[in-house]
Amino acid sequence: IDCSDSLHSVFAFLRQSKTHDDKFMVVMHLTPDLRPEYRIGVPHAGKWMEVLNSDAECYGGSNVGNLGGKESEAIPMHGEQQSINVAMPPLSVMVFQWQPEAD
Repeated sequence: IDCSDSLHSVFAFLRQSKTHDDKFMVVMHLTPDLRPEYRIGVPHAGKWMEVLNSDAECYGGSNVGNLGGKESEAIPMHGEQQSINVAMPPLSVMVFQWQPEAD
């Protein structure tokens, strides 16, 4: 998704299953600064569930997160037509799983 944001030290990429049914976005934030609002382009509309957050209290973190996930918005970013606005804890890795919109 984005590997060029050296100013904020953020690296985001996608992973998917062989059948392309399961899509995951991995976001790494490599500075000690809290970024409460950071927009990331996503390739699909729908809910992006936060399935892992290394800053969760159960891992010894400060528990800054995204309330379980974020709904995409029609705001272009990173060459995609949809994006989500996430809270990025310091020195963290987060994984979001795409949930398609219901028909």
